[in-house]
Amino acid sequence: MTEIQYRYGNDLNLDQVIELYRASTLGERRPIDDRGTMSDMLAHANLVVTAWDGALLVGIARTLRILATSAISLTSRCGNPTGPKASARN
Repeated sequence: MTEIQYRYGNDLNLDQVIELYRASTLGERRPIDDRGTMSDMLAHANLVVTAWDGALLVGIARTLRILATSAISLTSRCGNPTGPKASARN
């Protein structure tokens, strides 16, 4: 069994991030076909935490703080990369 590694930061490969969103239900509600917007979503997040199974990005949590409120978006692959989709509602 591979140990999941967690990393902080938004310096990520955009293709990997888009593929993760596409593999989850959040891809249906995010502009995954608009690379500029997806790039901005990462660049302007206050905190990004990712989960990795080896070289495979398997989860991402992205927060955006607007004045006194925060919004959190969680995306993950459920099981394996071809398994069922899962995501948290935001």
